[in-house]
Amino acid sequence: MQVDVPTIELVDLPGIQLYPADLYDQTTELVNSYLQEENTLVLCVVDATIPSLDSSIAVKMVRDSAKLPSTILALTKADLIKDEESIVEHIFERVLNRSKEIAELPSLAGCVAVVNRLHQDKVSLVEAEAAEEAVFDELFEDPAEAYAPKTVQQQLRQNTTSAQLIAKLDHLFSAHIKQSWMPSVLQSIQDTMTKITNKIGDLGPSPDAVDPAKLLEVLTSKVCTYVCMHVLKHLSYTTSTYICIMFYVAQL
Repeated sequence: MQVDVPTIELVDLPGIQLYPADLYDQTTELVNSYLQEENTLVLCVVDATIPSLDSSIAVKMVRDSAKLPSTILALTKADLIKDEESIVEHIFERVLNRSKEIAELPSLAGCVAVVNRLHQDKVSLVEAEAAEEAVFDELFEDPAEAYAPKTVQQQLRQNTTSAQLIAKLDHLFSAHIKQSWMPSVLQSIQDTMTKITNKIGDLGPSPDAVDPAKLLEVLTSKVCTYVCMHVLKHLSYTTSTYICIMFYVAQL
């Protein structure tokens, strides 16, 4: 484990529960508490089969919290979409940023389609990754004319599979560190240094900056004043006056 680099904490939040009402309030409050954090990056998971992203509560919450630039949309269950029209509308158009609903999320950091992996799946992650690639290869085998050009095919492959999703998350994390987290931390350090410097200044000049002869003169004066004001008050007026005069003469 490296200790000299920023760490990332992954939090798997529960889905928004519509019923009962108190559970809806609890889940939305929990999600909003994370969305309000300055350093929160969002992986918003939405069912790819959903007719319209506008009906997604998760997407609405991200948009309302102004977190779109820090959010990647993951369209899961892409393997359940079979007919060509739905594949084009729910996968191709969305990941290529051509659909109207994605256009209404202008600053979204990315949109990636993935295949669902169930808890009861017994295959390894390597096998699951290969199976996922096979699903999308099949989708891209006989695309409509608009999606046949090589450049378009490349864009589609850059926005599908879990491997591409991980790559985009890594890029988003790195960009956040450079553009937001690092400047914020450096400014905080600078502010703290300024406060400490001001407190040190309130303590007076540094001993190294004081002339020894001047320092001795000030200390002698302070001692003489203390003796005259506190010690000699118990002596007779004539004696104390004489001693104070002698102290004064000694300083000259």
